[in-house]
Amino acid sequence: SLKQAEVIRDLMEADVFINLSISKDHSGTNFSGILKNVMGAATYSTCRYFHYGKGGWSEDIEFLSRCVADINLLRKPALCICDSTECVVTNGPYGPGKIIKPQKVVAGADPVAVDTYCAGLLGLNPSQIGMIGRSAELGVGEMNLRKMRITEINV
Repeated sequence: SLKQAEVIRDLMEADVFINLSISKDHSGTNFSGILKNVMGAATYSTCRYFHYGKGGWSEDIEFLSRCVADINLLRKPALCICDSTECVVTNGPYGPGKIIKPQKVVAGADPVAVDTYCAGLLGLNPSQIGMIGRSAELGVGEMNLRKMRITEINV
């Protein structure tokens, strides 16, 4: 979906990239975690394209999900940490919404695996979240948690 994307230089030049996010509902992608968090390194014009496409404001979840997966091809984090202690599960990303408290912090080296696990904590089916499936298809990571090492810490 992306032919080009602008990201801050620091993402590409940093010695180590650690992606620290929170788990929550997101109206544009149905879930926000590690993969969606990389949009924070994109420029305003790139983020605008993700959300607007070639027309006006878009509710095109599939397009946004493909863009999120594509931008995750730029650089894989050395470590992914996702705070799932308290999560908005409705009306995200802004809220107010229903809050659940899984009381977990999840860590791993694979952004797809961490998002797969955290989506499950929110009661979501990861295979129905486009950006997770598309990222796995592109080789960003693995959805099969039996193949991956994930660490969860109960808080």
